[in-house]
Amino acid sequence: MASAVFGVCSALLIAALITSTFLHERRKIAERRQAIKDSFGAAEDGCHDTDRFDNVPSLLEHMTAQSPDDFAIDDITSNDLGLRDIYSRLNRCVTSAGEDVLYCMMRIMPKNADDKLYDIMHSFIADKGRAVMLLDILDGYGKRSGTDEFALLRALSSAEEKGIISDLLPFAALIISLVMTVFFPVPAVIAAIVMIGVCVYTYFGGKRSMERNLKGLSLSLKLIGCASELANAGVSRFEQYRSIFGMRSGSFLIPYKDQSVSDPLSLIFDYVRMITHVDLIVYKIKLAKVKKHIDSLTGIYLSIGRLDTALALASYLTSRKHCRINTAESDLLDVKGLYHPLVKDPVCNDFRAERGVVLTGSNASGKSTFLKAIGISALFAKSFGFAFADSFVTGVDALYTSMALADDLLGNESYYVVEAKSIKRICDAADGRKTLCLIDEVLRGTNTVERIAASSKILEYLCKPQMLCFAATHDRELTYILEEKMDLYYFTEEISGDNVTFPFVIKKGRSDRTNAIRLLAMLGFDGGIVEGADALVARYNETGKWS
Repeated sequence: MASAVFGVCSALLIAALITSTFLHERRKIAERRQAIKDSFGAAEDGCHDTDRFDNVPSLLEHMTAQSPDDFAIDDITSNDLGLRDIYSRLNRCVTSAGEDVLYCMMRIMPKNADDKLYDIMHSFIADKGRAVMLLDILDGYGKRSGTDEFALLRALSSAEEKGIISDLLPFAALIISLVMTVFFPVPAVIAAIVMIGVCVYTYFGGKRSMERNLKGLSLSLKLIGCASELANAGVSRFEQYRSIFGMRSGSFLIPYKDQSVSDPLSLIFDYVRMITHVDLIVYKIKLAKVKKHIDSLTGIYLSIGRLDTALALASYLTSRKHCRINTAESDLLDVKGLYHPLVKDPVCNDFRAERGVVLTGSNASGKSTFLKAIGISALFAKSFGFAFADSFVTGVDALYTSMALADDLLGNESYYVVEAKSIKRICDAADGRKTLCLIDEVLRGTNTVERIAASSKILEYLCKPQMLCFAATHDRELTYILEEKMDLYYFTEEISGDNVTFPFVIKKGRSDRTNAIRLLAMLGFDGGIVEGADALVARYNETGKWS
C-alpha cells in the first residue's frame, strides 16, 4: 500500500513539474510575442545593438564582391554622417541576419536599387498583424550577438568531410559481441566491454572534429527551418528553397549546445551518443548535404536578412515622416520638407540644386546638420528607396563627405594633413558616377589667406560634370570668388536684445552676419575679452589691418 501511495505521489510530482515547465515556457513565449507586437511602430527612439559597427560582418565583403558596380561608402563618410547612431535607432531586427543586412545596406548604394522595398515596407505598415506574425517566426530563428553567422555559414563549404564507416563498425562489433554472449558468454562479454571502450574512445576524437563546424551546421539547419515556416506563411521568395526543407529532419539528434550535467536525461543521452555515435553519424550526413547547398543557404540568409530589415524599417517609419524617392537622370537634387532623423522636433527645409553650393552662416545656425540631413537621405534614397522628407528627387549614385575629422596622433599627422587627404580622396573620386560630396569647413586647419585661396580652387575643381559639391564655410570671401560657378545659400540667426535664436531655415544668397563674439558673451566670458574682440573686429573692418 505504501509503495502504491509513493508511486502515485511521485507520478503527481513529476506531472506537476512537467506542467509547470510547460506553462512557464508558454508564458515566456506569450510575453515575447506581446513585446514584439507592442514595439512594432512604437515612436520610441532608443538605442539598440550597434555591435555590427564594432565587428563588421563578413557579409559586407561578400555583397560588394557579388556586385562590384555598386558603390560602398567609406569609413570617413560613415563616421561623418553618424551612421552608427542612426543604425542604433533603425536596428529593430530580431535576427542576426537582419542586423547584418541592415548594416550592409547602410554602407552600399546599389547601382540598380530595389524599387520594391518601399512597397514591401508599406505593406507591413498597413498590415501590422501580418508584420507581427512574420516577426514572431523570425524571432524563433533568433539572434546571437558577437557571432559572425555569415562567416560560420560560408566556412562550411571548406569543412572536411569524413565517412560514417568508422562510426558504424565499432557499434556493429559491439552488437555482435552482445549477441554472441548467448553462445560464448565469457569471451563475448570481454569483447563487448572492449568494444564499449573503443566506441567511447573514438567518439571523442570524432566529437572534436564535429565541434569545429557545429555552430555553422546548427545555423544552416535553423535557417532551413525558418525558411520553411516563412514559405508556409505565404512569403513567396522562400518557395524556391522547398527542395531542401527536408534536410532538417533528424537534426534533434545532434546536441547543438552544452547540456547541463544536472539534467539526468541529458546524461543518459550523452552515454547513448558515446556508444552509438548517433550524433556523429547524423552530423556527417547533414554536413555532406549542407555543403552541396551552400549557395541556397546563402540565399536564405540574405532573404531572411532582407525581410527582417524591411520589417525593422517599417516599424521605424510608422511614426515618422518619409517619402518614396524619385530618380532624376542628372545629378539634380530637389527636396521638400527635408529633415535630420535624429533631431527632435526638426525644422524642415526645401532645397533645389543643379550645381555646386556654397553654404554660409554663423555658428550653430544649422549648416552641418543640414549637410548631414542631405547625405543621409541621399544614401537612404539609393539603399532603401525612401528619404526623410516630403519629396526627394535625386540622380546621385555615390557619396563622399569630409566633415567630422580629427588629427591622427598615431599616424603622426596634423589636422590639416588629415583634412587635405580626406578632400584629396574626393578630388580623385571621378569615375563616371553621379557623385554627391559634402564638405564642412574646407581646410579649416590652416591660416586664413591660404585657406581661402586653396579652398576656392578645390571647390572650383569639384564643379565638374557628374559632381555635385556642397561646401559649408565661414569664409564669406568664397561666396564672391565662386558665385559664378556655385549657388549660394545660407543659414542665419535672429537677434533680440541679448538673445540669439536660430530658425534653422535655409535661404538663398550669402550670410551677412557673424555671431562668434556674441556667443562668447552669452556663454559668460569676461566682458573685457568680448569688448576687446569687438574693438579689434571694428578696427580691422575699417582699416583692413590687425592692430
